Amino acid sequence: MSLKNVLFATAALNFLPFAALAQVGSSPAAATAPAAAAQPASTPVTHTEFEELLHKTLVDHPEIIMEAVKKMREKTMAESSKQMQESMAQHKQELLADTTSPSLGDPKTTDLTIVEFFDYHCGYCKHMLPVMTQLTENDKKLRVIFREFPILAEDSVLASRAAIAVYNIDKTKYFEYHSLLMKSSGKFDEKTLLDMGKRIGIDPKKLKKEMASTDITKQLDDTRQLADEMGVRGTPALVVGDEMLPGAVSYEDMQKYVAKAREDQKNKKTDLDAIKKDSAAKPEDKKEEDKK
Repeated sequence: MSLKNVLFATAALNFLPFAALAQVGSSPAAATAPAAAAQPASTPVTHTEFEELLHKTLVDHPEIIMEAVKKMREKTMAESSKQMQESMAQHKQELLADTTSPSLGDPKTTDLTIVEFFDYHCGYCKHMLPVMTQLTENDKKLRVIFREFPILAEDSVLASRAAIAVYNIDKTKYFEYHSLLMKSSGKFDEKTLLDMGKRIGIDPKKLKKEMASTDITKQLDDTRQLADEMGVRGTPALVVGDEMLPGAVSYEDMQKYVAKAREDQKNKKTDLDAIKKDSAAKPEDKKEEDKK
């Protein structure tokens, strides 16, 4: 439903009480007369008259418009979130098995993986930098996979190519470079990106050569296709356990999502162990029955 139709329908529904009051108020006697003596229905309002009355109602009560916009936004976000959750479940293994994208944390020593889709020109992604920094510093059991998803500008692609190139050259330098990019403002060009690399000890010539790699092109294309299949339309987008979180999240809320994801994993493992134990016990039960 278009915004115009939503506003019209909502306004009409909100207008009905005012129209009823107007009709009752037009005849004091009618307001106090018994129901049995009610007057015949008034002449129907024409389309033009209705539009005029509707316009007046919206002018006198602009909160109707805000309410309609709010409801439409909530509905759209709910539908988008549901689609992403369903798609995420289908692609979860692919997300967690990713070994080519930049990451922090050793899969052998961590117990939970977060995936972040981001763009270096995204203001909300920049807000996530201190959150992710604090999380990874305080929780050594946490692994983060950084999905470079440049969708906001042409030079976003150039910045992502540089970041992946740094990771390919020296994995230990990636997050430092990633942080420099997130803290930067303005456009990215090759010279700026090479200079940033030099500041953290990356040879500019090596970086420039690696940035042109076709493997990086494929990696960005794969991420773009995966995001499209998952219904990710903007940044940031985070995958925490079974949750898909569209938009920036506070450190406190991220801690809650991480705790919930770990609890869910624990419960799933308990259920799986119970199923395995039950399956292992059944052959013995059958042998006992055969003996009888």
